[in-house]
Amino acid sequence: RGMPSKTAKPRGDRMGRSRRLCLYANPKLADVTLVAGGREFPCHRGILALCSHYFYAMFSGDFAESIAARVELKEVDPGALEMLLDFAYTGKVTINQDNVEGLMRTSSQLHFPTIQKVCSRYLRQQMDATNCLGICEFGESHGCPEVSSKAWSFLQENFEAVSLQEEFLQLSKERLAVYLSKDQLQVQEEQSLAEARWLHSEGCPPDLSLPRWFPWVSE
Repeated sequence: RGMPSKTAKPRGDRMGRSRRLCLYANPKLADVTLVAGGREFPCHRGILALCSHYFYAMFSGDFAESIAARVELKEVDPGALEMLLDFAYTGKVTINQDNVEGLMRTSSQLHFPTIQKVCSRYLRQQMDATNCLGICEFGESHGCPEVSSKAWSFLQENFEAVSLQEEFLQLSKERLAVYLSKDQLQVQEEQSLAEARWLHSEGCPPDLSLPRWFPWVSE
C-alpha cells in the first residue's frame, strides 16, 4: 500500500518566516551560492546556519567556505537539497514515500535535525510487513537507531507476516542470517518455514538441508 504524505510546519515566528520568504524571493541579497549536482542555489549564510549544524560550523569556523562566494557540496542530491532549502526559508516540507529516504539521507549529511526527526517519525509511522526490512537496513546504514530499533521490534512481533512478503524473499543470505540468528525471534517453527520459502525463491533443491545454510536450524 502507498504511504501518505506528511507536511511539517513550525509553530510561531510568523514575522520571521515572512522575512525569510522575502529573502528567498530576492536572490540578489544572497551572500553564498551552494552548488550540488551541477545546480546552483543562491542562499544566505545566516538562514542556513539557523537550520543546519553543518552550515553553522562551516560558516562560523575558520574554513575557506566561511567567506567563499560559492560552496560545492559533493555527493549531495540536488533535489533533496532544494527541499531542505525550501524548508529553511518557508518552514514547510512535504514528506512522502518517494522522497523520505532521500530527505533523510541528505538531512543527515547536512545535519538538519528538524527534518531528520520528521523523516524518522514518518518512517516509523508508515512501517508495515511489506517494508519493515528495508526500513531497518536504511536506518542502520544512515545512523537512525530509533528507526532500526522500531523495525526490529516490528519484525519480532510480526515475523510470519513479514516472511510472506517479497522483500523477505529478496534478502541476501547474509542479511537473512542476521535476522534469523536473533535470540528475540522465539518462533522456531515459523523460522524454519520462512527459511524454506527463502531457499525455494533462490531456486534451491527442495531437499536441501537447512542446517547447511543456517547452522542454528536442527535437522
